[in-house]
Formats: sequence, structure tokens, C-alpha cells
Amino acid sequence: MRGDGREMEFAVSARLGDLKFVVDELERLNARPESPFVGKLDMSNVALAGHSLGGLTALLGIEQEPRFRAGIFIDGVVPDTFSETEKPVFILTAGREHRSNQECRLWDNLRGPRFAVNLKGADHVTPSDLVWFAKGAIKTGTMGPEKTVAAIRDYVAAFLDTNLRSEPLDPLLTGPSVEYPDAAVTTRSQSLCGADSSAHSEVHGFEPDDPMLQTPQAWAPKM
Repeated sequence: MRGDGREMEFAVSARLGDLKFVVDELERLNARPESPFVGKLDMSNVALAGHSLGGLTALLGIEQEPRFRAGIFIDGVVPDTFSETEKPVFILTAGREHRSNQECRLWDNLRGPRFAVNLKGADHVTPSDLVWFAKGAIKTGTMGPEKTVAAIRDYVAAFLDTNLRSEPLDPLLTGPSVEYPDAAVTTRSQSLCGADSSAHSEVHGFEPDDPMLQTPQAWAPKM
């Protein structure tokens, strides 16, 4: 395990505290008569989405805070431990050739609606603004940046519409898409890792050189 676990714990704890503060403030804005948002925010259907270290934060957020009803994990740092959950979780990864043992265990602990997409030929930073700032230097598979970003947007929207807004099941959530050929889809009833566990890597998902973004040890910051 590379990196300083205390630094990671501090970074994620701060983010989890920020999330609690934000949802508290949104509830106040939704309740105060003088607020321009009074009664306009659906606080019963709040989702968390995060990329890289933010993906770890999103998972721990839905685990620890009941007000967060769904999680979007975007090529994130996988926690060493994660409790079973009935909450909807969408796992979006970039350029995975092999699933880590941690990713396989995470998938197995998702007992509610779950969905996964791996963007073949993509980079870790493909789901970020770098795909535009360094256009042409960031891998986006065969689809190119415009279609890749459209795929990310459409899969996230379809997952949340179905699982938080109770809309009919979007065809994107049922299997491979002709429109987005680089998106390797795993549906709720499928195995993320297959039967051969020996093919799984010991790598904890995305593990960059920056120790602040590396996989944490078995700790879980409290909100």
C-alpha cells in the first residue's frame, strides 16, 4: 500500500463533512418560507456522484448518510471495505482490462439496483474536463470525445431516471448499445467479474501516483 493513509483519511473525512453540510443547507433552503427554493427541492431523491477520490467519497457517503439515496462511482478509488447496500449504485470505469478483487467484492455487496459500464480504450481522466482541455491527448476509444461524453451523460441520466424518478427502464440499461459501442455493459443480474476469480487483479481499481488519490487502507471516515 503506497501513500499516507492518514492523509487519505483526512481528505475523505473533509469531503464527507462537506457533503453533510451541503445536504443540511439544502434542507434548510427547502424549508424556510423566505427561501426562493422553498418546497422546490426533492430532498427524498438525492444522489451522489464522484470521480477518482470523489468516487470513494460517493460510496462512503451513501453508506454513512441515509439522505443520499443513490451513488454514481466514476472510475474511483475502491474502498477496502464496503457494507452491503440496497441503494442504487452505478459503477463507471475507464479502460479496465481486468477487474480488481476489490471491485468484484464491491459489486457483490450491491444488493439493490446496480449497473456497470466500462468505457473501452478510455483514460482515467476521460470523464473529466481534461477531455476538452487536452483534446486529442486523452484516450476516448473509438467513439471520440463528443460521443464518449454523451455516453457518460446518457448512462448516468438513464440510471437515475429509472431508480430515483421511477421512469420506465431505459434500453441503455438492458445491454450493449449500438449507439455507444465502446461501452461494455454489466446489468444487475450479471457478474462483473465472471466465475474465474484467478483472473482478478490485486490492484485496487484506479491507483495513481499521487498518494492523495491512492487506495485507502481499511478505514471508513465518519460523517
